[in-house]
Amino acid sequence: MLQDRLEEGLAYWQENPEMVIVVSGGQGSDEPTTEAQCMAEFYIEAGVPEDQIFLEGKSSNTNENIRYSLEILEENGYDGADDLMIVSNGFHITRARMLFERVTGSADNLSTLAGPMTHLPSKLKMYVREPMALVKSFVFDR
Repeated sequence: MLQDRLEEGLAYWQENPEMVIVVSGGQGSDEPTTEAQCMAEFYIEAGVPEDQIFLEGKSSNTNENIRYSLEILEENGYDGADDLMIVSNGFHITRARMLFERVTGSADNLSTLAGPMTHLPSKLKMYVREPMALVKSFVFDR
């Protein structure tokens, strides 16, 4: 799933090479590095200049991904009115958009891009899991 998202984001960046990319995700106990570092390495190897990539490596859930990524953007001159895009998987877009709007008060400047899901077992698992995660985020992620 991550590879699919990365490739979708790269294709979009190749059409819009002036944009910056925020890669977001912490490190699980069974992972050798942060998700953000892994994603940054992919983009750098694909030709994205390092100075166009911001790493957010401390988040452990979608709510934190959004909050911490927005903090990094603000620290680097994002003023809240700039257009943003979240690249994720299709099953996750609704929750990401809901949480973004909850954090910022509006999703008017947010676009979303869904990467394909080429790994069928993961796709089935996530389409079962995500409705429960959406309810959890709706109730608890404030």
